[in-house]
Amino acid sequence: MSAGKVIILDLDGVINATAWGGLASKLAQKKGVIGTIMHGTCRDVEEIRECGYPVWAKGICPRRSRNDFTFGTINEPIEITGVKIKKNDIIVADQSGVVCIPKELITETLNLLKKISKQEEILEDQVLKNDVQDWDEL
Repeated sequence: MSAGKVIILDLDGVINATAWGGLASKLAQKKGVIGTIMHGTCRDVEEIRECGYPVWAKGICPRRSRNDFTFGTINEPIEITGVKIKKNDIIVADQSGVVCIPKELITETLNLLKKISKQEEILEDQVLKNDVQDWDEL
């Protein structure tokens, strides 16, 4: 765990046990880690929310997994549900979900996001002014 990093755990989407909870969140937070993403479940949700540490998980399970998971490598490429994730890729997460932007596509992605943002500003203005004539043209 290191400051400014995101922890990504691929637990194969297991939902009957978890390897992350309140204590792990507090430890990560103390070390300056900025969030955890789980392809699996977490526990101690109230404790995690109380300390303000962001965790994204497939679900919640109260059962800890002291011996259920074998942890492999650190800082090695992984693939979760068809998405390849490598060290130094950009991870963007909010309440709607999680996205991985490959490091080599950052500039292209930022340019596309600027274009989409401009289009959405125009469309939002049309919607607020009730100027939308045909929703199919949006």
